[in-house]
Amino acid sequence: MRNLSRIAALSAALALIPAASASAATATFTASPNKGGTPLIGAPTTFGANFTGTVASTTDGNQLLQKIIVDLPPSLVFNTIPFNNTSYQCNPVTFKVAPHACPSKSKIGTATMIADGGPSIGPINVAMTVYFGQGYTMLAHVTSNQPAIIDEGLVGSLQSSGVSGYGLAMSFPVTPVLQVPLTGVYPTVKTLKASFKMPTAKVSQPGIKGKVTVPLAGLGPCVGGKLPFRVEVDYTDAGNVKTTLSDVATAAATCKK
Repeated sequence: MRNLSRIAALSAALALIPAASASAATATFTASPNKGGTPLIGAPTTFGANFTGTVASTTDGNQLLQKIIVDLPPSLVFNTIPFNNTSYQCNPVTFKVAPHACPSKSKIGTATMIADGGPSIGPINVAMTVYFGQGYTMLAHVTSNQPAIIDEGLVGSLQSSGVSGYGLAMSFPVTPVLQVPLTGVYPTVKTLKASFKMPTAKVSQPGIKGKVTVPLAGLGPCVGGKLPFRVEVDYTDAGNVKTTLSDVATAAATCKK
C-alpha cells in the first residue's frame, strides 16, 4: 500500500462498467475512464445507495442511526507517502471543533444524503464534505438546515474492511446530534450519493524521467474481473451500544485485465 509502483499500475486498469446490485437495496458504482479506457489519475469515482423500503424511521427512540460504512474494492490503493504533510491531511482534533477549517488539498470528496425524519418531518436533506485526516482518519463535515441547523464533524477511520471480498473501508460513527437532531426525531438513511476526486502530487520514481503524477488513492490492476463495492448503514437500540439493524447495498463494476 505504501509502494509507488502499485500506484503506477493504474495504467493497467481498463474501462469500468457498472453492474446491478445483488442486495435488497440498490447501489451504483462507477469510475471515470479516459479515452484509452483506463481510469484517469485523480478523476472522480462515484457511488450511490438507495435504501428506500428497508429500515423505517421510528418515533420511540429505540432505533438510532449508529454508523455508515463504505467497503471498497481490494484494488483501490491508498499511497500516503507523497501526502504526508499538513497541506494534504486535516487534523482530526481541530476538525471536531472547526470542521470547516480543513486544508483545501485534504478534500477528497462530497456527498449528499436524504434521511427520513418520520411522518411529522419528512425528508431531511444533508450535505457532506469529506477530507483525508491525519492518522488514517476520514473526516466528514455534515451540514443541514432542517429540521434543525446541523454543522457537525464526523471523525471516521480508514481501515481493513473485515468483510470478505473487499479491501479497505471508510467507517463514520454518527454523533448524537445526527442521531436525534430534534426531540422525538430519529432519522434513517434512505439515499446516499457521493463523488470522490483524490488530490494528486508529483513525485520522482526510479526508472522514469521527470516526475510522475500520483493520486492519494486510485484503482490498481483488475483482479477477478470485478470491482466490488458495499455501503452499510447500522442502527443501534436506545442504549446506543450494539448494532441491532443494518441496511446493506452492494454493487460491482466489471473490469478487464
